[in-house]
Amino acid sequence: MLPRLRLDCCWKLVSLPELPPSIEELALNGCKKFKSLLKLSPSLEELSLNECKKLVSLPELPPSLRALDLRNCWKLVSLRNFHHPFQIECL
Repeated sequence: MLPRLRLDCCWKLVSLPELPPSIEELALNGCKKFKSLLKLSPSLEELSLNECKKLVSLPELPPSLRALDLRNCWKLVSLRNFHHPFQIECL
């Protein structure tokens, strides 16, 4: 079981495969070429993306999400299917 995944300064990382359903916290920092997440874990509670300068959009955000931290993701223009904004405690 992998509850947390944090990747820092993975400059050549472009994408991640579908993550295991046990992931509750995901943090990507300084992954400057990162472009896409295919699907987020249904158990995800915290998502932090910092300096992901090529990221354009995010997949559907799960209802379990409680904290969303997006910083310096200059090309991010879309939060698709953001159906549950009232459940976010920290934005």
